[in-house]
Amino acid sequence: MVLTQAGLYKMDMKNEKFYPFTDDEKVADLLDERLAYETFHIDRADRLWLGNTEGGVVCILLNNNKIIRYAYQPEDSTSIGKFKVVDIFEDRRGNIFFWYFRIGSVQIQFPERFFYQLYPSEPSYPQ
Repeated sequence: MVLTQAGLYKMDMKNEKFYPFTDDEKVADLLDERLAYETFHIDRADRLWLGNTEGGVVCILLNNNKIIRYAYQPEDSTSIGKFKVVDIFEDRRGNIFFWYFRIGSVQIQFPERFFYQLYPSEPSYPQ
């Protein structure tokens, strides 16, 4: 997969051509929005995570194309951070982490769907 200014594309390995990631209109519209997505990750649970430059994260459930948006909420200490997401990764246990410009690593907790910042001194800090 390739994330471009024109949207998300996947490569057909047989003919080595690129095609739009999905035909689903709501997902295509999301990818056409004027948000700049900095990074993406497909996890082992078949969720596509998109991190944007404004601090939000979008999750697309690939089995049904459901879209879940996570945005910074200043009054909610468990909301996602407000800074640019520069990387998304998953540890061997399936935990999802977001690396932020300026603040470091943030982990999402399921099933509650809340976020918390990790510090290098914590045992759960990703290595």
